[in-house]
Amino acid sequence: MKEGQTFYPLVRALTRKHGTVLIYDEIVTGFRLALGGVQEYFGVPPDLAVFAKGFANGMPLSVYCGKAEIMEKLDKVIVSSTYGGETLSLASAKAAIHTYRSRNVIDHLWKMGERLDDGLNALFRKYGLPAEMRGFPPCAAISLAKDAPAGLSEKFYRAAYRNGVSLYGVPYVNFSHQETDIAETLERLENGLREL
Repeated sequence: MKEGQTFYPLVRALTRKHGTVLIYDEIVTGFRLALGGVQEYFGVPPDLAVFAKGFANGMPLSVYCGKAEIMEKLDKVIVSSTYGGETLSLASAKAAIHTYRSRNVIDHLWKMGERLDDGLNALFRKYGLPAEMRGFPPCAAISLAKDAPAGLSEKFYRAAYRNGVSLYGVPYVNFSHQETDIAETLERLENGLREL
């Protein structure tokens, strides 16, 4: 996390120095690290940001937002949207934002993500799997060591799937996941690791 504390301010300074627009892709980080994404989490706002279906709890919606002086230029260009006029997604976004604010969803994602990360890292150590969880707990990634045996990743994911856990490189937690769900997931993944 220290990297982000220095990276974002440095990128911001660099773009200002060269008069370049700073754009954040908040498709993963928005509605996971903080309601306002990485820009809120690190306190370094970009000039423009892009959010996606996380904004509407999985419903089709894209959002681009930014500084007024940049957004005002949009009246001189054509902006096409696949989701234009999709009012159900707008209603879903309104409900999702209300839920995030009233039910403290972000804290829950962090807590469940930390449980999953800590549990997976303990299992990786216990079974000697050269892997670790890296990144922020709400969206951490499974990272294999550079010297991991060829095909280990596929074997791990197949063992997980055989034991009822469908995941890929970033095992996202969501608001419906409770401590019992994380415990069951870790138990099933341990069964898969035993097979390996």
